[in-house]
Amino acid sequence: MTSSPGPDEAGRHAPRRPDSTDPDLAPLPPVSADGPLPNYGEPAAVATTDDDTDFDGELDGDSDGGAREVEETGLLNPHEPAAAAVAARIGRRPRDMVISVGLLLVVVFALFGMYRCLGGDEVAEVDAGPVYEEARRDGAFTLLTPSGLPDGWKSVSADYQPQSGGATLRVGWRSPDDGTLQLIESDIVPATLITRELGPDAQQTDAVVDEGGRQWQVYNARGGETAYVFQEADRTVIVTGKASEEELRAFVRSLK
Repeated sequence: MTSSPGPDEAGRHAPRRPDSTDPDLAPLPPVSADGPLPNYGEPAAVATTDDDTDFDGELDGDSDGGAREVEETGLLNPHEPAAAAVAARIGRRPRDMVISVGLLLVVVFALFGMYRCLGGDEVAEVDAGPVYEEARRDGAFTLLTPSGLPDGWKSVSADYQPQSGGATLRVGWRSPDDGTLQLIESDIVPATLITRELGPDAQQTDAVVDEGGRQWQVYNARGGETAYVFQEADRTVIVTGKASEEELRAFVRSLK
C-alpha cells in the first residue's frame, strides 16, 4: 500500500508516482529502436469462436462467408481497390439495360403477333337491319338499301336520327380492300346536308356517274374523300369515303 505525498508549502499536491499494482497506470513497455513498428494499415484480427475452428486451429468451411459477402456487394474486394469494383458495377449497367429492353421488345412483338393471328385487328360487323326498320317505321323518306354486294363488304356502323328539321340515316361500310365509305340518306335541305356531311369546302366537279339507273354528281369532299350525290324532291342520298372508284361504283349500283 502506498501513501500519497502531502501538500507542499503552496498547498499543491505533488504528482502521484506510478503505482505498479494498478494495471491502468502501468507504464508502456519500451520500444526498441530496431524493433518492428506497429502495423496501422492492416485491420485488427477478428477473434473467432470455437465453432469457426477445428482441432488443428484452422478456420472451417464457413469462415469465408464474410469475404464472400464483401465481394458480392462490389464495394470492397480484398484483391482490388474499391474504386475499381465500383467502376466495374457502373460499366455493367448499360449492358444490363440494353438486355432488358431487348427482352421487353421480344415480348411486345410476340403479343402483337398473337393479337393479329387471333383476328384482334378485324373490324366488328354491325347489323344495320334494326336501324333500317326504325327509319321505315318513321316514314320520313324512301330508303335505298344495298343489295347483292359481293363477299367482303361489312356494315360497321348504323345510326338513324329523326329531328324537327329532317331525319338522317347513316350506315358505315368497309370494302373487301379495306376501303371505307358511308351511306347517308336524309330529307334535310340538300345544300345544308351537303355542307354538313362533306364539309364547307366541298366542291362539285363536272363528272357524273350513271349507275343503278341514277345520275350521281361527283364531289371532292373534306379529308381527300370522293362523294357521289343523288338528289330528288323528297330526299338526298350521299355515298362518300376513301375507296377506289370501282368500289364506289359497285356500291351505288347495289342500292335498291
